[in-house]
Amino acid sequence: MALALAAACAPSGPAGLRHLDAAGLARLRHDFNEAADRTRAIVLVSPTCHHCVLGVSALARTLESGPTTRLAIYVIWEPILPSDLGPPDSAAVARLTDPRARHYWDPKRLVSAEVVRMWRARNQPEGAPADAKAWDRALVFPEGARWDDMLPSPVFDDGPIFPKTAALKRALLGGPPD
Repeated sequence: MALALAAACAPSGPAGLRHLDAAGLARLRHDFNEAADRTRAIVLVSPTCHHCVLGVSALARTLESGPTTRLAIYVIWEPILPSDLGPPDSAAVARLTDPRARHYWDPKRLVSAEVVRMWRARNQPEGAPADAKAWDRALVFPEGARWDDMLPSPVFDDGPIFPKTAALKRALLGGPPD
């Protein structure tokens, strides 16, 4: 089973980019729970959305300012825009090379569906359309939170990422935004 999970989430595309399918999603959930001793963030972005890519760069700068190793960052690249014909290129992935971050290509938006399912279970955000998608968004989860049947409640859930960098920094690293 472990071998099947590892193979299902093997890197594809640019170096270190993991492909998410149903088995890869199970592996991501496993990795998220294995990192329960630290703060974790799930970041959902489109590879061709200019604001999303700016948000990934801002996240990289935020991580540079916070030397803590008690973080795990899961960057989920997903097709949202008509121009998202495939996984992000190596230049987009290279915007965030922090060793605490892992990059995933999620062509079926499986993680987005999990986020939307969590929102609906908690009646958030109110008035979300039936075809809601989570993108250009960061969710931060506290130490100890587990992703079992459903994503746990985040301590931060906001977007677009780029203009929310100060609040994201507080959620990830604590303390003042700058």
